[in-house]
Amino acid sequence: MKMNVKLNNHHILAYTLVEVLVGLAIMMIVFLGIFQAISVYVNHNLSSAFRNEAVKIAHECAEKLRNLEFCTTTSSLGDPLTGYVVRTFRNVQKTFTIVYPNPLNFDAGQSNLVTIRVSYDYLGKNYLYQFTTVIYRPSS
Repeated sequence: MKMNVKLNNHHILAYTLVEVLVGLAIMMIVFLGIFQAISVYVNHNLSSAFRNEAVKIAHECAEKLRNLEFCTTTSSLGDPLTGYVVRTFRNVQKTFTIVYPNPLNFDAGQSNLVTIRVSYDYLGKNYLYQFTTVIYRPSS
């Protein structure tokens, strides 16, 4: 038995549209995965940059304390002091909170154990970098 199948242009066009839609759906899934990977990379990169900046701020503060200077221009009263540093890098402005001991309260002629804490917020989480060092205050 011989079957004659006659396809007209409408059927061929319909199959082609379905194939195109399936191809577009697959491409959309692939591109969404790529965009998600880029987003994770950017967030991880910024997180590392903020952590590196916190380390840099803590070390700068330690150097100022070694010179018996305050780490920030505006600080709370008492001991320990709390101050803020605003840094701009990679077109992002970030405020870091610094908690450090009052250098005027260091014991003269002795080594003083000093802890500096730098904290910042990123993506709804609070991050803390803590740095401990010894600072010697000479006798007057």
